[in-house]
Amino acid sequence: MPTGSTDFANVSQVVPSLELSYQIAEKGTPWHSRLSLKAARSEWAIKSLRTVIETLSDFARRFTDDPDLRRRIDEDFKKNKK
Repeated sequence: MPTGSTDFANVSQVVPSLELSYQIAEKGTPWHSRLSLKAARSEWAIKSLRTVIETLSDFARRFTDDPDLRRRIDEDFKKNKK
């Protein structure tokens, strides 16, 4: 799995955060290559993206509609921040 650097860790120290990645190509596909570009345009990649979008949108709806869920997330964040 490719990795990189980001300032996201700074944000995650202040608020509950989520960083995710998902597979768009077969394992071993060189990152930033023509094969990776081709894979990103594939039906498999599009299907993976749809799954991620559906999952995140379902969670966003639950998070918005459920104050108890927000409270539990906040409590867990504060507990694990120590």
